[in-house]
Amino acid sequence: MKWSTHRQIARFIARFIPYPSFLTKELVEGSTDPDINKDRPHHQPDPNCILKYIWDAREAFHENDLKKAFRNLGRACHYIQDMLIENNREHNSLEESLRNERIRDDLIEEGFQQGIHSYRQLKNIIFKRIGPLKSPKQIMKDSCEISALVAKAVISKENPPGKLIDDFLSAKRRYHHKTLPFSLLISLILLFISLATHNFPISPLFLVASILCGFLIPQLDPDYNYLKQEMNWYGCSKIVTLITPSLPTSSSLPYLES
Repeated sequence: MKWSTHRQIARFIARFIPYPSFLTKELVEGSTDPDINKDRPHHQPDPNCILKYIWDAREAFHENDLKKAFRNLGRACHYIQDMLIENNREHNSLEESLRNERIRDDLIEEGFQQGIHSYRQLKNIIFKRIGPLKSPKQIMKDSCEISALVAKAVISKENPPGKLIDDFLSAKRRYHHKTLPFSLLISLILLFISLATHNFPISPLFLVASILCGFLIPQLDPDYNYLKQEMNWYGCSKIVTLITPSLPTSSSLPYLES
C-alpha cells in the first residue's frame, strides 16, 4: 500500500479517537514506519509481527506512554493493511487502484462498533480474517474496519469481566498448589538421580532434564497461561503478580482501572 493511503487511513482513525492532535502525528508516522525502518522484508508481514506491535501498543497505553502506544498502533495498522494486498505481479496496480478508493467515515465507524473483549478474540481476527484480497474496494473496506477495531481494542479502558478474574484466580491457586509443587518434585527427583550417578556418563543428562523440567512444566498449564495473558491484556499486572496463600475473588477486589 502506498504511503499516502496508509497515512490517510491513520488520519481518519484518529478522528474517532479522543486524544490530542500530537498523538495523531505519532499514529500517522507509525503507519509508514515499517517502510522506513524496516524490521521485515517489504510486503511480507505475518500475524505474529502484527500481534507484537499491538501488544507493545497496549502495554505502552497501560503505562500511560501514549506516544509509544500510538506509534506502535500505527505500525500494526501498516502491516494489517499490507497483508490484505497480495504480493504478486498485480501488486503495484492494486496499490494504484487503492489511491482512488475513497475512505469513508462509516468504514472506520463500523470497525469501532465491533467490540473486542479479549486478547484471544483479537488474535483470532488477526490470524483468520486478514489475508490477500483482489478487489480494491474490499481491501479498503477491510483495511479501515480491522485497523479501527484494533485501535479501539488498544485504547480501551474497559475493565476485565468478573468471570475472567475469578477464573484466573482459581487457575492461579491451582498453579501454585499443584503445578509448581509437581514441577519442583520432578526436578528434585531428577537432580538426586544426577547426584547419585555422578560417576556415570549419564549423570549430566539427568541434571539437564532436572533444569528443563523445572522450566517447562509450569509453561504447560494452558488455562493459567491463557488467563494470565488475558489479565495482562487488561493491564491487571498487580493481580497477575499477586502471590498470597489465599487469593481474593473478583467481588472482594477494588474497582479496577485498565
